[in-house]
Amino acid sequence: MIRINLVRFTLMIFLLSLLGVAAAAQNPSVLTGGLKGPGKILFTDGGSLIVAEAGQGPNTGRISLVDRCGNRTTLVDGLPAGVSSEGATSGPSGLALRGRTLFVSIGEGDALVEGDAPGTAKPNPKGASSPLLSSVLAIEFGTDVDRSAGGFALAAADHATIKSGASFNLRSAQNETVAVKLLADFPDFVPDPFIGSRASNPFALAIDGNQLYVADAGGNLIRKVNLDTGVAEVLTGFAPLPNPLPFGPPVVDVVPDGIRVFGDKLLVTFLTGFPFATGRAEIRSVELATGKQATFIGGLTTAIDVLPVKTRLGADQFYVLEISSNLAQGTPGRLLRFDSPTAAPIVIASGLIGAVGLARDSKSGDVFISETFTGRILQITGNEYDVCLQDDNTGDTLRFNSLNGEYLFISCKAGVVMTGRGKVNREGCATELNDPFVAAVIDRCPIAPQNRGAATIRRTPFGSAIFINDSNTTDNTCTGR
Repeated sequence: MIRINLVRFTLMIFLLSLLGVAAAAQNPSVLTGGLKGPGKILFTDGGSLIVAEAGQGPNTGRISLVDRCGNRTTLVDGLPAGVSSEGATSGPSGLALRGRTLFVSIGEGDALVEGDAPGTAKPNPKGASSPLLSSVLAIEFGTDVDRSAGGFALAAADHATIKSGASFNLRSAQNETVAVKLLADFPDFVPDPFIGSRASNPFALAIDGNQLYVADAGGNLIRKVNLDTGVAEVLTGFAPLPNPLPFGPPVVDVVPDGIRVFGDKLLVTFLTGFPFATGRAEIRSVELATGKQATFIGGLTTAIDVLPVKTRLGADQFYVLEISSNLAQGTPGRLLRFDSPTAAPIVIASGLIGAVGLARDSKSGDVFISETFTGRILQITGNEYDVCLQDDNTGDTLRFNSLNGEYLFISCKAGVVMTGRGKVNREGCATELNDPFVAAVIDRCPIAPQNRGAATIRRTPFGSAIFINDSNTTDNTCTGR
């Protein structure tokens, strides 16, 4: 297996994006930036994003919480990380949440370095930066994760304590607590007759019941970990694929790098290895009970995440993230939507620079994408809320669903985010939304006043009010943040 040099491709993709190689089907807005190698992301019930960050050097891995206004809070810092043999920092990568316990996969780090022959790797003669590489950590918070003030940090010496099997407790300046323990520890590497040594690289996580499923991008397999006992076993492995191109090795690794539960199956994305042939990546379905595999969506290129969703009518759709539309040429990535596994893809967004993680707010339909190369999280506004009011002066937004009354109010200036469900009434061509906290009306009459809206929002039923006045609801300025 010839390994991709991520540093080289980072620069290539960034420069090509500046030259306009790929025009975006939509123009995602930037929710936040300045992240340290963001990987997979989770959208919480409280309306925030949890972000796994690989870091920027040894043991600088981090878990952050990002709110709807793009404000970032460090939850846990000092997590295991190291500069991999590919030249990029490898650390926290995958995430899964059950209750107040956050499961974090830790990548291969610097357990291996480049080997003596091209395309090979060997054990790091200086030793790895942390004893917790190639593992899954369980971080149990004393409060709901999206309400935590964070501020926790591990020292490098703490890694050895956690490695010993002890639960390591931390207390923040706000008197919150977390307990960090080692759930599963995989071999850092195994001998490989073709590339010298092959690293374990737990890259993505998914939970079903009391089982945690781990996509190992280095070992080309799916592991199953019992959350009660920590016992791990291999559910299935993936054989190499024939290389259809006239250059490169005869076979390529599949590189499983994304995993989701879909009914009684897992959906697993394949990146595939060098030479990254167009159309050779796919989404593979894996039966939870037996590990039996089948191609679910084929014809992809460098797929890195998949997200199954339900439409308003209950049909299945599938969002698929590609880190690049042609990795060998360094072109940017894109977000695709499939209305069925056999349907032609719809390009939702292109021009993505190192897209890795995908999350969605099911109420609003907003989609979030992490870009590891730029350190950004992008947002694509969904269409589940069909009414959107944006104040002409402050930019405060109220979005709501005119069918079921679900709403989202965001005032980044005031630091207020509110969700709820009100009652919808229609009077002629006007639509009203009301509950104890929100009173809104939008007028879509064909004669003046037309296409105007207003709202009053209160944090408590009798508290001070925030007002929205939108004099033109057709001006498309409502970003929906």
